[in-house]
Amino acid sequence: MGAAIVWTASVWLSTAEVETTPTVKKKTLASTSRDTVRSLWRTGNPARRLRSVWTEGWRGGPSGPLPTPPAPSVAGAGQDQQASPSGHERARRLAPYSVGQALGLMNTELSARSVVYELKKDDAEATAPEPG
Repeated sequence: MGAAIVWTASVWLSTAEVETTPTVKKKTLASTSRDTVRSLWRTGNPARRLRSVWTEGWRGGPSGPLPTPPAPSVAGAGQDQQASPSGHERARRLAPYSVGQALGLMNTELSARSVVYELKKDDAEATAPEPG
């Protein structure tokens, strides 16, 4: 397979141990790769995000990267993850999160242990010598 390292960030969003809010976790498990969007939402640099009211409103974003001091202030205003667990509907619709296109492969909650086991199993199967 040739890779020295892989990026597995999104797979951890389906784990029981994940630190996201229940709202983000529920949205993540219910989403597919078509529910992601490349957005300039935080710094003006593209990043893949879970589609939300925030990403749709930010479509197009700034004309270039924002300077460091104001970037977190502007983006932070659209990330009210503290209000979303409390049941505020608008906050639940707004709740954004960084995700990858593998999002659609994760539709049930697993333990982190199970994820590691599956990664090791898949690697062993993919790299096993062919019989004979």
